[in-house]
Amino acid sequence: MRTGKTRVIVEQAARLWRCGEVTGLLVVAPNGVHAQWVEREIPRWIAEDIGTSLVWRSKSTKPQCIDTFLWSRDSGLHVLALNVEVLQIERVQDLVRRFIKIHGGGDRVMIVFDESHAFRRPGARRTRLARGLAKKCAYRRILTGTPALNSPLHLWSQFELLEPCALGHRTFASFKSHHAEFRQQTRRDGRSYPQLVGYRNLEELRDWVSLWATVVPRSQADVPDVLHTERVVPLSPPQRRAYDDLKRDVLRVAADGAGEIEIQAHMLKLQQVLGGFVYDDEGNAHSVDDNPPRLDALVEEVLGTEPCRVIVWCRFSEDIRRVRRALRKAGVATAEYHGGVNAADRTAALRMMEETPAPFAFIGQPQAAGQGLDLSPAAAVIWYSHVHDAIVREQASARASVKGGDPVVLVDLVAEGTLDAGMLEMLHDKRSLSEELVGEGLAALLAGVMNAGRIRVADGEL
Repeated sequence: MRTGKTRVIVEQAARLWRCGEVTGLLVVAPNGVHAQWVEREIPRWIAEDIGTSLVWRSKSTKPQCIDTFLWSRDSGLHVLALNVEVLQIERVQDLVRRFIKIHGGGDRVMIVFDESHAFRRPGARRTRLARGLAKKCAYRRILTGTPALNSPLHLWSQFELLEPCALGHRTFASFKSHHAEFRQQTRRDGRSYPQLVGYRNLEELRDWVSLWATVVPRSQADVPDVLHTERVVPLSPPQRRAYDDLKRDVLRVAADGAGEIEIQAHMLKLQQVLGGFVYDDEGNAHSVDDNPPRLDALVEEVLGTEPCRVIVWCRFSEDIRRVRRALRKAGVATAEYHGGVNAADRTAALRMMEETPAPFAFIGQPQAAGQGLDLSPAAAVIWYSHVHDAIVREQASARASVKGGDPVVLVDLVAEGTLDAGMLEMLHDKRSLSEELVGEGLAALLAGVMNAGRIRVADGEL
């Protein structure tokens, strides 16, 4: 990540446009990232080659704007940027059909799927729509820094965007049976399920990938080092009591044969306690501790960063509210970027990241702001509350890194004797939460004591 992938693709599109091979560029990216292509990345690298551009925004993209864009007669590269979530909207599908028709029925269109790991699930509707769209475009590119972080099985549907059977298998079922091993396991209630026990034939898979992909190792990309540290924080007495009570509840429902969804719902409450609150079933936050030690530790880390410009990742909206209040009380300016922030305020938050004098903190939810955005003015990334998805974690942790930049400090706040430590080890070993909810793994996860190496890799890591 942050190795200059976007620039490479933008310059490729410009070269093809100058040769008359491409007249339209279609970008599909996560929400917010798609706008960055048009507003920042393309003008930054090929300003003289840009024609009319359109960034799809559901509430502000009017029919007259679409018609003006489609029938523009300027000579530059025609750029349409969509966010991943709108592919299933009928108005967007009609816009894409018209865009492709104007540009030679797709013969002169380059389509780019940025952060292509968003299409890693073969059966998802967005993935099926993306594959159908890719087949209509003559030039296809995928970009991601985390193509197979959780599992090599995630590669198949991403490479299908480039070419059917790109990795040697026409169906995902065939690909999965060739590269993964499963063993039937039985639950306490007697139901059986296939448990992943290992991967195989990875050397062969690497060979297939190399036919299509260019991999830039971090060591060769002039990307700065990440200086990782953990800040251990205690729980206050009210937090410890609430945590231990909820932990007993989780282990009890698991022993009674509860399903994965029910167990994860209980675990969410455990993680909320680490921030000093718990949500009820209606989504209202109830305080366990108004000023937990975790908040004090965060303020110390922010004020101790030099220069004092940081990214703070929070999983829950109540975390964001509390972090914002604590930092502002300490004299730190803040901006927010999460699901409740509209497009205009998101743009303003990115501008503040570059222009607001220190001390400054960019407070965001990693699912909303953790991929594709350039937050390189930050000197540190602080994880106030953690996520269990390795791809989300890896992407968000890399937002402050930039090619040729200074080293970045990465700080994990970890409550001792809790699932914080277990989640971080799980992420390090690239194991999924589902794998940890089986057998003794759950108790170890909740106590922050983990056993590495649950998944066997037959012939080396991918």
